[in-house]
Amino acid sequence: MKKRMLSLAAAACMLTGCSAAEQLIANTDYEPPEEVTPFNKVELTNYFESSEDSLWYQQLREKFVNLELNPVLDERVASSDLKQTFEELHTDCPEVFWYAGYTMHPKANTTLVEVMLVDGVEEEKLPQMYEDLKEAAQHIIDSIPAGSSDYEKALFVHDYIADHCEYDFDSIHEDQMGLWHTSYGALVDHKAVCSGYAAGFQYIMNLLGIEGGVCSGFSYKGGSHEWNYITLDGKDYWIDVTWDDFDSNATSHAYFLFNDEQMLRTRWLDAGQNYAPECSSLDVNWYKKNNAYFTEYNEDAISAITAANGGKCEVMFSSFDVYKEALDSLIGKRHMFKLDGVSGSIMYDRDDRMYVFRII
Repeated sequence: MKKRMLSLAAAACMLTGCSAAEQLIANTDYEPPEEVTPFNKVELTNYFESSEDSLWYQQLREKFVNLELNPVLDERVASSDLKQTFEELHTDCPEVFWYAGYTMHPKANTTLVEVMLVDGVEEEKLPQMYEDLKEAAQHIIDSIPAGSSDYEKALFVHDYIADHCEYDFDSIHEDQMGLWHTSYGALVDHKAVCSGYAAGFQYIMNLLGIEGGVCSGFSYKGGSHEWNYITLDGKDYWIDVTWDDFDSNATSHAYFLFNDEQMLRTRWLDAGQNYAPECSSLDVNWYKKNNAYFTEYNEDAISAITAANGGKCEVMFSSFDVYKEALDSLIGKRHMFKLDGVSGSIMYDRDDRMYVFRII
C-alpha cells in the first residue's frame, strides 16, 4: 500500500504499509507498479461437518454463551474433536471473547471442560463485560439506516469498525491471548489486531442473520492473518476490515467484497482450518456498486468522480495493465492535478496488489 502527499510545489511523499511506515522517497522518483505472482490456492479438508450438528457441540455453545466456565458435556468427547470445536467457535460464537484455552477431563459418558481466561478478564467481572459487548454491538445495529439491504448492512458495519477501532500495534507481538484478539477488543475497547477485527465483524453479522465466517491464513507482509467471508445473494465474498483500516484519513474499500483471484495476490489460506468458501464473484464489489471499477483507463470518467466528490476518488482497475496505464498517467505524468475538483496539495495512496488508487 503506497500513500503520498503531493503538491505542485512540494516534492515529498511517503511509502507506507497497512501496518507500518517503511521509508521516505522523493515524488520525482515515480515507481511504476510491478506485477506480482499470485500465491497458490490451498485446498482444505472439511473434517468437522458431522460433529457440528452433534448434541455435545450445541450443548457446549449454549453453555459458553451462558457464561459457564466449567461446562460438563453429556457425552465423552475425543480430544481431537474438542480441539477442532474451539476453532469452529471462533466463527459460530465470536462473542465468547474470554476463552484462551482449556483442559478437558473425560469421565464415563461425560466430559468436563475447564476454560482458561484471556489476559485482562477476571471471572467476577465477566458478566458485566459480556453485557458491555452486547450493548456495543446493539448500538452499531441500531445505527444502521432502516430498510438497509444485507449489502448495505455489511458495508455499514465494515466502515463503522474501521472508523472506530484502532490497530493495536503494542500487542501484536505478545505471546499470551489478550482482549486485542477478540470481539470485545474491537467493539468495546476499540483496539484490536486482525483476529479481533474479524471476530467483531462476525459477531454483528451473526446478530444480523447474514451468513459468513472467519478464515485464517498468511499474508505477503509476513506472518499470520485473519479475515472474514460473507454470503450475499447466494454468492460468497471476502472481507478484510483490518486492511481497510490502514489510514486514519479515510476508510478504504479495497478489501470489501473481493474474490479468490484478488485474495491470492495478497494472502493464502491456512490448510489446517476446516472450511473456506469459493469466492469467484465480484457482482456486488464496492467499486462495481459505485461505478468506480474500470476495465480500461478512462481519465474523463475518473475526473467525473473527483468532480462529484470534492476532489476525492477511490477506484479499482480490472487488470494490472490497465492499472499501470492509470498510474503512469495520473502519477507519472501528474494528470491527477488535471482532474476536476482537484487543487493544491493531494494525499493519495495506491495498492499495487489490488489495483486500487485513491485520492484522499
